[in-house]
Amino acid sequence: MVNGFQIGSRATLTGPVAIRNQDFHELSSIGYHFQSSGGSMSHPSHFTTPSPSKRHPLRTLSRLGVGGLLAYAGVGHLTFVREEFQAQVPDWVPMDDDTVVLLSGVAEIVLGAALLSGRHKKFWGRGAAAFFAAIFPGNVAQFVEHKDGFGLNDDHKRAIRLLFQPILVGLALEGTRED
Repeated sequence: MVNGFQIGSRATLTGPVAIRNQDFHELSSIGYHFQSSGGSMSHPSHFTTPSPSKRHPLRTLSRLGVGGLLAYAGVGHLTFVREEFQAQVPDWVPMDDDTVVLLSGVAEIVLGAALLSGRHKKFWGRGAAAFFAAIFPGNVAQFVEHKDGFGLNDDHKRAIRLLFQPILVGLALEGTRED
């Protein structure tokens, strides 16, 4: 134990110590020095997550693709394909079809915009994945009840759509995963 701080048997946090800021060549009188068997770290950059520029480009593309898809679908729910979405609301949903379509459209716009913004990626990625999981029973109902919509006018096409739902969940999670 040094200066009252000890972390495990192989790492010690000591402080205060003087550290040198490499960028501005200033001497700071307050800082903490982390020592471990692998060396020492005293610069704050050693404790930060990778910058967005170091993220894998496919993750960013996945996040932006899912975000764009959600935002576009949400606008569609509220405007140009509203009636088509209303026809797909399962009979067992205990709300007015138009209310369901409006609420899901707003949710999709919010999720899409949040994913496109890039802020709080993990939170919004999990939210999008949960949203896709929540609407999955409605997609199953469209298949079971043989409801047409968006060119899904036979069971084969509706079944293929069901297979893509887990892919959307995976893309939402993987595209927002932290390293």
